[in-house]
Amino acid sequence: MRKVGLVLLILLLPAFALLAADDILKQADDLFDAEEYIEGFALMEKALPSAGTNQDKAEIYWRMAKFQLNITDDEEDAGTPKETLLEMFTQGSDYATMAIELYPSADSYYWRSSNIGRWGETKGILDSLFKAGPMKEDLLKVVEYDKMYADAWYVFSRLYLKLPGWPISFGNVPFAVSFARRAIDTYAEEDLKISYYKSLAETLWKRNWNEKTRVKEIKNRESKFKSANNEHDRQAYFEASQGIGFSPVYTSKKLGDMTDREEAQIIADWLLAEYAKIPDPSRGDNNNIKEVKDMVAEWE
Repeated sequence: MRKVGLVLLILLLPAFALLAADDILKQADDLFDAEEYIEGFALMEKALPSAGTNQDKAEIYWRMAKFQLNITDDEEDAGTPKETLLEMFTQGSDYATMAIELYPSADSYYWRSSNIGRWGETKGILDSLFKAGPMKEDLLKVVEYDKMYADAWYVFSRLYLKLPGWPISFGNVPFAVSFARRAIDTYAEEDLKISYYKSLAETLWKRNWNEKTRVKEIKNRESKFKSANNEHDRQAYFEASQGIGFSPVYTSKKLGDMTDREEAQIIADWLLAEYAKIPDPSRGDNNNIKEVKDMVAEWE
């Protein structure tokens, strides 16, 4: 009888270990939501030696990449020298690579791409064009694993907005608009994602189509959305799938009844009003709304 009990205990140990691992990952995610990035990173680093499977280790490594990116962003705000920031983003990318090698996932590819992207922004876009290709390839893997991964569509939007166009690179502002709209469409959380809407406003302002051009181009691109061969190419025309009769959450006007810059201004005004309703805005909310205000000031 004692032998049977011992066997049962041995069989149950992996389940208990899994429960403990899930609990630690939940703690890490809660720390991330609370913007306690250093504490979250330390928790993951401490948990790594006891991780049993490759998947468990990968779950820890991509979270370390996520925490590392945000720690580095905070260091940038504190005035840390550029070369140190570049090293820190590289380290974040390395953590994600370790996750990919152990157990690839949408999250591991996303956080490698994000660290690469922030490295490029810090280095200067023209000095880091060689990073654009690998970053795009990682994002393509993300949406291959999960086509509803909203942050990937957001980063696609930023990438296509910031990069120069052909023949230097693959920047494309109309694609950036569609990817920003797709990010908003796929975002499933309840909190206001200020960065997504801010990005959409910024891309619309830069594209600067008038009302007539919007109607014409949106209609013309409907067939390209339907005939695309993969998810990336399809969502590059996502705006056309919404159609000129679509009314976004921030206005009663339809897409065919506004200019790009009119919609951009509507988004900015709506964001400022919605932000004012948040009882306890996070540090990220405050930073994002400051960027919205700075953007609007540049428009004037």
